[in-house]
Amino acid sequence: MPNAFTPNGDSKNDFAVVIPIGIKELKYFSIYNRWGQLVFSTRDSSIGRNGKFNGKELAKATFVWTAEATDFKGNLISRKGIVTLIR
Repeated sequence: MPNAFTPNGDSKNDFAVVIPIGIKELKYFSIYNRWGQLVFSTRDSSIGRNGKFNGKELAKATFVWTAEATDFKGNLISRKGIVTLIR
C-alpha cells in the first residue's frame, strides 16, 4: 500500500489501492478519517479510493487504513497504516 496518493487525473498515483502480491483473497480494505469515520471500503483489490467521499472531493489529509487478506497458503494477513491525500 503506498503511503500517499494524488487524485488529480494525471493517471499517476490517482488511487489509494492495495497491491495484492501473494494474496489469494482480500477480505477487506477500509480507510477511515481522523474521526474514525469510514470513508472507503472494498473487497476488490482492483478498486481503490479516489479521494472523494459522498461524491465530494476531500481536502488534503491523512487517513488510517486497515486490510485483511488470505495468502495462497491459507494464512490470514492483517495490516494497517496511514495514507496521505495530496492535492
